Amino acid sequence: MSLQSDTRGQVQALACSGHAGLTVEEGEADLLCAGVSALCGALALGLIQVVRAPIFLQEDYGLFYLRLEPMEEGLGAKAQVLMATASLALRELALHNQGFLEVQEVDSRHFPSWEELLERAEGA
Repeated sequence: MSLQSDTRGQVQALACSGHAGLTVEEGEADLLCAGVSALCGALALGLIQVVRAPIFLQEDYGLFYLRLEPMEEGLGAKAQVLMATASLALRELALHNQGFLEVQEVDSRHFPSWEELLERAEGA
C-alpha cells in the first residue's frame, strides 16, 4: 500500500495492490485483505456520499486507487479527516500484521498512476 502526502503532511492519495495472503486455514478467505478492502471502501463512501469531495477513484480485483481532486479549503479539511483516519487505521493494521501488509509513504514524483498500478498487477 502506498500513501502520498503533500508538503503539509496531508494525505492526498492512496494505492493498494495485491493480496496479503493471511489466512487462518488453507483455502480460507484472506482476512487482512478483507479488512483493508473494507477500510478503503468505507473511505471512498465517506468521501463521496458524506463529504461530497471530488475524488478520482478506480477499483479492480486486488487493486484500489483513490486521489483527492482540488477542492475548496473547508471541504478539503473534511476530506482530510477521513484520509488521515484511514491512513492511521491502515498503518495500525500493518504494524500488527508485519510481513503481510506494508504501508509506505511515496512522494508525488514516485507515486504510481492508476495505469501504472494496473500494468504492474497485470505483469505480476
